[in-house]
Amino acid sequence: MSLKSDLVEVLEDTKCGETRIHAFLKQNSPLIEMVFCNEWNFHQVFHEFSLGGEKRVDVLLLSAHSNAWFVRFIELKSPQVRLYNSKGVKDKDLLKAEAQLAERREWEESNRAYF
Repeated sequence: MSLKSDLVEVLEDTKCGETRIHAFLKQNSPLIEMVFCNEWNFHQVFHEFSLGGEKRVDVLLLSAHSNAWFVRFIELKSPQVRLYNSKGVKDKDLLKAEAQLAERREWEESNRAYF
C-alpha cells in the first residue's frame, strides 16, 4: 500500500480516534513536515512534546531557515469530529482545539527563553 492509501484508510475509518491518527503520524512524521514545513535548513517533528512540564503538545514542529526559527504546535483530533454544527457555528471540539492552541501560543510567548 502507498502512504496516500494508508492515510485515506485511517481517515475514513469511522472508529478512528485521535490515538490512531497520532500513531499513524508517529510512523510517518515526514508527512507532517511535507504539509506544515516551508523552511529548508532544518526541521524536526516531536510527538507528545512537554512544554516545560506545564503543557503537552500533540505535535511540535521545529524548523529553521536563514537565521530564523519557527515553532508550530499541532493539536490532533479525530477525523470524525464535527467542526461546525448545522447552523454553521463552531462545534465544542473545534472550540476546545482552538483554546488549546491559544494556551500553547500564550505559553510560548511567556517562555521565549526555552526557545
